Amino acid sequence: MGLTVDLKTGIKFYDINFWIGENYLSKKFSIPDTRLAKILEKRKDKFNIIGTLITHFISYFYNPRIGNDIVSGLLSNNDIMDFDLDGTMVMEQDYFYEPGSFEKGLLSRYDQGFRILRLFPRSHKYPFEIIGFGKFYEVLNHYSFPVMISLDEIDITGNKNIEWEKILEIAGKYKDIPIIIDGGASKELMYNSFLFSLLNNSQNIYLNTHNLLAMDQIEDLVNIGGPEKLLFDSYFPYYEPHLSIGRLINSSISRENKEKISNLNIQNIFKEIKI
Repeated sequence: MGLTVDLKTGIKFYDINFWIGENYLSKKFSIPDTRLAKILEKRKDKFNIIGTLITHFISYFYNPRIGNDIVSGLLSNNDIMDFDLDGTMVMEQDYFYEPGSFEKGLLSRYDQGFRILRLFPRSHKYPFEIIGFGKFYEVLNHYSFPVMISLDEIDITGNKNIEWEKILEIAGKYKDIPIIIDGGASKELMYNSFLFSLLNNSQNIYLNTHNLLAMDQIEDLVNIGGPEKLLFDSYFPYYEPHLSIGRLINSSISRENKEKISNLNIQNIFKEIKI
């Protein structure tokens, strides 16, 4: 991309999209848990990434509950206590059998250090629509607990047929849930009009930044929805951190807005969790 990063800006970053563990489809993207501390230290020294929200590949490829348990163990590891580290709770399918246990499970995971519920409805074969997920949204809304979902997971055909209207419907009914749209592997500019519409027609939809690499994309989204609606992420190990960091630092928005996007917005979302 030819992006350069001025490390003297002093801007701090909190990364909401960092994957760890074995990627069952590609060794290239597999990151052993034992390397976590070294990777976090390197990212902090080189890019000033002071905080990280981690998702474990086992939660996605094998079993969400086991993956969540592994993340819980990592969060309590003394070797990484010097880093601001939080966990992504991947939705466990057991809760569809016993919906009444979801609230207790959510509170327990929060105590372990989990700060976002991540949904994989297409990959893990469950509904995210209100009619099938409503009981869970009610709990999440009560606690203002953030939810993250990838565009890849609401692409019903695999041919870029995104169910935008369902996201707006959920955001409209459950206004206290911060809903974070993860761009996944998609970078198509054709999504811009839809992203503008999401921000214009909701108060609680947020976009992460790793795939907003096109010219003026960040600037236009800030003008449409305000800087509070964008959240920094690296999508590591699929993307290298310098891509999204460089894009944000080199953008034409103000330093104040860069700092909101880089770490302050997500910290405010975490502070609003009512647990």
